[in-house]
Amino acid sequence: MKNKSIIALGHNENVYVFNAIGIDGVIIQRDVFIKVVNEYIKEGIKIFFVSQEFNDLIREIKEENDTEAYPIFLSLSMDKNVESIGVEEIRKNVEKATGINLI
Repeated sequence: MKNKSIIALGHNENVYVFNAIGIDGVIIQRDVFIKVVNEYIKEGIKIFFVSQEFNDLIREIKEENDTEAYPIFLSLSMDKNVESIGVEEIRKNVEKATGINLI
């Protein structure tokens, strides 16, 4: 069963691994990233797993939605041998959504 409030966005086919756990994995190009993410937000997507390739673009969207609990962006490395900075981002996003530091 697909989860309709979570999506994974990546710059290459590695994003398709999310399909195995019921999360839609979508390859997206940099030039349309912000437009497409804003469309997903309007459709009710609340949690985004996003390739670290888009970190600079995520910041722009986060600034626009800074006062809201959602959307939550979890930045992950979707390339082999690249360290992910997603854990720190998860901690910040959980704290933002719940008001307390659970991690």
